[in-house]
Amino acid sequence: MTEEQKGRRHIWFRVAVALALSGACVAGLVKFVRVWEGEPYPVADPAATAARLDDETQTVYDALALTGAELEAERSGGLVAYNDSCQYRGLSHWADQLNDTPPLVPDVVNVSAEWRLKGVSDEEAAAALRRARAELVRRGWEVTRYENAAPRRTLRVTPDGSDGVPVSLRVDALPGDRLLVGAYADCARYPDGTPLDAQDRPRLPDQAAPAQLRK
Repeated sequence: MTEEQKGRRHIWFRVAVALALSGACVAGLVKFVRVWEGEPYPVADPAATAARLDDETQTVYDALALTGAELEAERSGGLVAYNDSCQYRGLSHWADQLNDTPPLVPDVVNVSAEWRLKGVSDEEAAAALRRARAELVRRGWEVTRYENAAPRRTLRVTPDGSDGVPVSLRVDALPGDRLLVGAYADCARYPDGTPLDAQDRPRLPDQAAPAQLRK
């Protein structure tokens, strides 16, 4: 190898090292900015999320296979979009978390779906939770919590294929022969142009589940 070739090789080696160092610096800077600013909230249409939650609570109702239960409409939460827990993320906002009321991120909401049944005895609730657990597992849903001994009867599940905004569902036996079914989506930013209601919250569709009790 000639001196000229050695010189060129040395130059290319230095260039490669410089590029590698530059790449590492850029990657480190990107990571730092992400940690400092916080992971951005995913973007999702609240109406579509609400419809999805409604469908999934219907699946839970079908899996419970109850007979004789009634919908307690006056105490059912319905489909709701709210932002009372969607806070800023990242180290740049750590001081905000020390406040009694940390600031909330505008245009970011949770969507939830809830309804209650009445006329479900403790014995019926225990059997219904066993049926629901078995059926939802058969469907590929993940059970994250299951307690079925009085006085605590609860089931927590994650639907199969929960892509996009993460979702969780719950079934709780309540005092007075009642049963709560709820579905909850994580915080997400709604797109520009999303229709809003009188409270400046995203407008959601009417709740349909459980369809058998809303005829």
